[in-house]
Amino acid sequence: MHVSNIVGARDWRYAFGELILIVIGVSMALAASSWYDGQQDRKRESDALREIRETLQTDRQTLTTRRDTTQSRVDELSTLLAILESDTPYSDDLSQYFSRMNGWRGVRIRSAPFEALKERGLNLITNDALRFRLISLYEDHFDRLRSSSENQEEFVANHSLPYFLKHFRRTETQDWVPHDYQFIK
Repeated sequence: MHVSNIVGARDWRYAFGELILIVIGVSMALAASSWYDGQQDRKRESDALREIRETLQTDRQTLTTRRDTTQSRVDELSTLLAILESDTPYSDDLSQYFSRMNGWRGVRIRSAPFEALKERGLNLITNDALRFRLISLYEDHFDRLRSSSENQEEFVANHSLPYFLKHFRRTETQDWVPHDYQFIK
């Protein structure tokens, strides 16, 4: 056998071995990079879900308070209607009921964390069921709530407030008192 044939065969084996080591090294680097990217994605997912959870808890408290306030107003309106339908003469005590009927504060749902999540990509949420529930909550349920709130604010601005401005006056205590109690009976 010729010496150059032996050296040539060893060079090819050595080159092939180095090539295998390079492929293994690159594969390990890609796997490590992929693992790190996955860890970063899970951290971003966790942060996004924490922000949404905190916002939803605050919104839930706001909605609970608003529900209770609305129920109180409904009760007061029922009382006021019963008084107006009776033969009860007007007294200053009634001004508190009139005053509460005019105000309305709409509900604002804070959707900034969800909007930020949409910007990052909703696929950041790995749980499909959770992702679809969030989409439904913010884009369906909260949209209807926002629309209802806007309709109620529009009613107050276009109907209730003009009526009060025409038929009532404000007192020093900021109560609404009718110009003519008989007119509203």
